[in-house]
Amino acid sequence: MRNTISRNVLAASQEANANLQRLMFSTLVTFGILAILCTRSFAQSTASAAKVAKPTPCATTISKCGCAITKKGIYTVSADLSSSDGLTPDNRCIEIQTSNVILNLGSHKVTGPGGVNTDVGIDVKHGANNDALVGDAVTPALVMAWGTGVHVGGNNELFSNIHADSNDSFGFELDGSSNDRLVDWEANSPEGTFGLWIRSGNNNLVTKGTANTNGEAGIFVGCADAASTAGEDCKGAGKSTGNDVIDNTVDTNIHYGVALDSNAAQTLVNGNSGSGNGVHDLFDDSPSCGSNTWLDDSGTKSDLCVE
Repeated sequence: MRNTISRNVLAASQEANANLQRLMFSTLVTFGILAILCTRSFAQSTASAAKVAKPTPCATTISKCGCAITKKGIYTVSADLSSSDGLTPDNRCIEIQTSNVILNLGSHKVTGPGGVNTDVGIDVKHGANNDALVGDAVTPALVMAWGTGVHVGGNNELFSNIHADSNDSFGFELDGSSNDRLVDWEANSPEGTFGLWIRSGNNNLVTKGTANTNGEAGIFVGCADAASTAGEDCKGAGKSTGNDVIDNTVDTNIHYGVALDSNAAQTLVNGNSGSGNGVHDLFDDSPSCGSNTWLDDSGTKSDLCVE
């Protein structure tokens, strides 16, 4: 009888602790994302009101910021790019507006204005699909000092050997995109929110990357509805389903290394390594991990189901 009571007390204590962790997660993430999206909404409405012209089409050799790729083909960045060259009306350095584009960034830097800003280094627009953005394998391309380094709205995209460091909000944002592959990447931004954010994206692969010293989390998957335990500012965003997060390193982020929001489903998190993150190296906001699978990951864990 006494043993039964002890087990019940222990189980209740563990459940209370788990609920407290989810509440902490909800509060931290909500404030972080809400601040970013409110700033972004104001900037976008201001830019929309001021918009008077379409962006200049990019030549196949790109030497300055401020153009949009509107035709399929192979494009090459031939010099370091800077926001001081000028931006598109949407405050982007390069926009990709069409499908079947290869953008070779080489070892070049794409540098934004720095500080607090909502500008975007490279923006793959919604509806632009089957594109490839590649940097040099030895000295990767560097996209830095933007609000978001690389914003992805297209599907079936490939990103390889690109570093998105020192950006104000996100290194990479996969925004409603599906079947994208991000390989050999890096996103380290102490002043940012997430190194990489999969927001309402499905069946994406994120592998062989590094996301260290970010303001909230190295890798964050999902953006839950207000009725869920986290992400109150993302109502109606939809689930993030079937994403694979494999063989990444996530160290010394302020709160989490890899974190799954409560509407991340059927996520495979495998072979990732985290250490020195402020709350947990590996965190799942779904009770008992929901439909997510964690395998062979190393670091502090939020639940027994995180392996």
